[in-house]
Amino acid sequence: KDCGGVAPHTLKAAAVAGVYECADCGKIFRNGIDAKATIDNVDVENDDPMGAAIVANGIELTINGGSFEDGSSNAVWATNGATVIINGGHFTAGEGCATIYVDKASKVIINGGEFSAEGPYEGVFFVLNMKDNSGSTIEVKGGIFYDFDPANNKTDPNGYSSIFVAEGYKSVGRNPQYDGEELLGYEYYEVVEDIPEEDAE
Repeated sequence: KDCGGVAPHTLKAAAVAGVYECADCGKIFRNGIDAKATIDNVDVENDDPMGAAIVANGIELTINGGSFEDGSSNAVWATNGATVIINGGHFTAGEGCATIYVDKASKVIINGGEFSAEGPYEGVFFVLNMKDNSGSTIEVKGGIFYDFDPANNKTDPNGYSSIFVAEGYKSVGRNPQYDGEELLGYEYYEVVEDIPEEDAE
């Protein structure tokens, strides 16, 4: 159905990197800014250290799929009161960068997708990160996170952890890595619904 030029728009990649057009009305957007929008199966690569693959600037943005990679910054940056809902997709940040970064009273809700960073910052992978004291939130209800446990991640000052996993969900380590009999960690963590044993079939 044609959107008639009115939000929400469904965005698809245009010919220029980082630029999108509405699949229905043809309106052009830069990184999804200035609209209530939905992104479906867009592939974005960005290497601008001052930007991000996707910048949600004060908007409501839903990402249902695609590949979002930034070799020198964030895959998604939510700022200025934005709300971003991620239902799927592959998200990769540059070395030492946050894959999903949230500031200025913005909110990110993650229901699915795969998230990783190319390398750590001072030994810590900042796959999900919020600016301290910014009034922002990250809520995780699904997804796969490489080298990062959303429930125990040591991303806060002095090695403390932000708990991003929503109530009623849990983070589960998958594919354990051993040195002999010593458990070193897990290849990735998956967030799933926390179903009490008596209710599980």
